[in-house]
Amino acid sequence: MELWRFGIGADATEQRLGAYWLLRAAEQGHVEAQLALGQSYAFGSGVVGDVEQAAHWLEEAAKTEPEKASRHLALIYARGLGGLPIRCERSHGGACTAC
Repeated sequence: MELWRFGIGADATEQRLGAYWLLRAAEQGHVEAQLALGQSYAFGSGVVGDVEQAAHWLEEAAKTEPEKASRHLALIYARGLGGLPIRCERSHGGACTAC
């Protein structure tokens, strides 16, 4: 487990700095950074928690590495987390039981 992704062992300043660099790498198309940034937004680690941003970056990662991003996306879309509508067709892997 990569504890840095969850801010373990880092103070708030280090978490924000890490998120800053993850964003820069994610914007350049780095898949691991996109995945990590999506998780950061989902858990509010180094950034203000934002499910829409989490879904955005996980969707970007899923374009290249669907198996790595699919379970995180499944939880967001299948449960309608953060007020997002339940979208079974995007739950990547049949995690949706609402439909």
